[in-house]
Amino acid sequence: MPAPLTVVIPTLNEASQIADCIHGLVWAGEIIVADGGSSDRTPDLAQAAGAKVLRGTWGTIAAQRNAAIAAARYDWVLALDADERVGPELAREISETI
Repeated sequence: MPAPLTVVIPTLNEASQIADCIHGLVWAGEIIVADGGSSDRTPDLAQAAGAKVLRGTWGTIAAQRNAAIAAARYDWVLALDADERVGPELAREISETI
């Protein structure tokens, strides 16, 4: 069963990274990608990988992240960048903790 946690990922032109990042988060209950106006296929790839995608022009990465946090379904939130990965040991520890 997925952990009751939302992972938020702010993006801009991360087509080469986003699917791999999302696929490693199958243990999380929700994944939200806040895309800041990518000119590549980042939003489409994120959605195809199973993430909820918010599109906008928030001005800063902090504003992108905060928009995703505001849309989160769960109280627990993990913020990641598209080039970061959560390994199995950390995923298990997070799931057990929450």
